[in-house]
Amino acid sequence: MIELNNVTIQKGKRTIFDNVNLTFEPGKSYALIGHSGSGKSTLLNAIAGFETLKQGEVRFDHRPLKTDYRFYRDALGYVFQNYGLVESMTIHQNLDMALAFKKVSKSERQQLKTQCLQKVGIDMNHKRKVATLSGGEQRRVALARLILKQPRLILADEPTGSLDEGNGQKVMELLFDMVDDTRTLIIATHDLTLAQQCDEIIQVDLLKKERQNV
Repeated sequence: MIELNNVTIQKGKRTIFDNVNLTFEPGKSYALIGHSGSGKSTLLNAIAGFETLKQGEVRFDHRPLKTDYRFYRDALGYVFQNYGLVESMTIHQNLDMALAFKKVSKSERQQLKTQCLQKVGIDMNHKRKVATLSGGEQRRVALARLILKQPRLILADEPTGSLDEGNGQKVMELLFDMVDDTRTLIIATHDLTLAQQCDEIIQVDLLKKERQNV
């Protein structure tokens, strides 16, 4: 379970979120929805532990991130809006990052990487540098890396961005397939149709207004 307790986030003198309390349960999918600039990516980054909080804390399994981030990092998988890949490295080298702390043989490692790439529809020379891939291909490699890690908490910022409708739906099906009794999926999106596929929708603009009116 992920908990945001009395979280306040400021950018300079501007308060983005004030005293926010949210709970995300395992076995469920959530959509943070809002227009561009609404703060949905900021909120997602706060959940990931990437934002400096002015006040409050984020907890995972009742353990504070700031005192136990290594435990949280191992359980976290993030598909960034800009993919989060190392462009100077090959497809396979980027996937190796997800297996850095897993005890698997070289043959098992190769098999797992191939299986994950097949799941996302990547069928090309795996020694290609990420910098040579299109935006859609990079997004699918990022998704393959996520599947390979099998994290308990799955965060995705605009996961269908730069993909056509058909490929976007395939990506969402893969993300939803990862959700089980122990895993939580949280996406940030501006797409209401996409958000409605999740178990719960959190309207970021409304969340901010509600907190302002408390």
